[in-house]
Amino acid sequence: MRHYRHFIIGFLIIVGLLSCDYKSVTDQNVDFQASTFIKQADSSTIQIFKTWGYGRRGDAEIWSKQNGDSLIYSILYIDNKDTTTIFISELTEFRKDFTISIDLDTIRFWRFIFKGFMNKVSIVAIDTLGRDSIFAETYDLIHLFPSKNPFQHFKELTELKDSLGIIGSSYMPRIGEFIQFYLSPEYVLTYLPDTSLFDNRYKSIWIKEFSKGKTIDKIWNLRKLDQPKDNG
Repeated sequence: MRHYRHFIIGFLIIVGLLSCDYKSVTDQNVDFQASTFIKQADSSTIQIFKTWGYGRRGDAEIWSKQNGDSLIYSILYIDNKDTTTIFISELTEFRKDFTISIDLDTIRFWRFIFKGFMNKVSIVAIDTLGRDSIFAETYDLIHLFPSKNPFQHFKELTELKDSLGIIGSSYMPRIGEFIQFYLSPEYVLTYLPDTSLFDNRYKSIWIKEFSKGKTIDKIWNLRKLDQPKDNG
């Protein structure tokens, strides 16, 4: 089931990438963008994107936590000036990372929306019939999330991906130990440290795919997709 969910969220991330209007990355400047990325991407950055996959859908950032090939949970994150919103469906897993000080009914409600503003948080819960329930109380941020602030966490992840200039990422260790970073819907920069770790069932396919690009600094591959999408 988790593999299926992983596939679905991966599909949604790619759809998000291909449905947004991104600035064009041309053949002339993609090398510079790739070089800038590689200079900034240290070992801690690589580890972050093994844990957190990134995509976008409309105005929402999609951050997906994974453990190896298993998708743990995904959130939608929207930062609109004074108000920051987090949408979460897998609350049980989410609260393992971000302890919540109040009880929330995950049997009656399947999705929760946390809206943060001025160090206060309001909550909307959506039940299995799609009906919204707005909590009457507004909570102090530090009281509601006493151990770790999710708004700050996802803000920092978003700032990181912005500094790297990427519009998405994908890590699929079941295929091989590599991470794909989308510089645009056309260009993909892949962290490719060791092709010997590829699953033999997929190795020849992916080696052929990477051969269409070029190697940079031994462990990076930059390639242009065969069928780029207009407007990203």
